[in-house]
Amino acid sequence: MKFENIAPGDVVLAPIKVTVGWNSYKSFLISLRVERVTPKQFRVNGNQYRKSDGSSVIGGRIERVLTLGEKMLNNQIAADQSEERKNLILRIRKANEIKSIITQFKIEHEHPKLHEIHKQLKDIEKMLIEL
Repeated sequence: MKFENIAPGDVVLAPIKVTVGWNSYKSFLISLRVERVTPKQFRVNGNQYRKSDGSSVIGGRIERVLTLGEKMLNNQIAADQSEERKNLILRIRKANEIKSIITQFKIEHEHPKLHEIHKQLKDIEKMLIEL
């Protein structure tokens, strides 16, 4: 059993998705502490996982927790991605601020070029998020 000796307080890498409103972006592996352990399962961040392989207990979810340094299916080594997650959230917030300013400007000043500017903003927002 992969997590046979796991105990409350142990740290695992759990997938945490960045979601803003209705938009889901990317999942990141974040170091989180095990909250509770039963004979066959353990809880991390309110979600139940199997001790046997770290997979989610909830039916429709395809996710699993990993140990730090574990080799993943894509041959990469599992590491904490908290900093990358934080950077994506900051880029999304900045893109939303820019979008808000452009939208407000569009409401206050009807100008023939605003549609073109709005399209360019969407392209910039997409680029910021993909970085």
